[in-house]
Amino acid sequence: MFAVDYPFHESNKLFIELYDDIYLLIMEFVLEIKNYKSAYKKSLIDHKKIYKGLLERDVIAAKEAMKNHIEWLIEIISKSEG
Repeated sequence: MFAVDYPFHESNKLFIELYDDIYLLIMEFVLEIKNYKSAYKKSLIDHKKIYKGLLERDVIAAKEAMKNHIEWLIEIISKSEG
């Protein structure tokens, strides 16, 4: 998944700077959400919304989709940490 996902995030300099630090956390999360089909599907839908905004050069839509995705990830990770 990340081999395909990485070029998408490559344009986000902040993500690249933090990538090494959060890679293991992300991989752990991905393995965890694969066990929860609905969460995995939501993650894919979120990425499609972000990509669509970027593809259409709609900065506001892409930014909002990324913000929503990150907020959702924080919520899910916080819940999983108990």
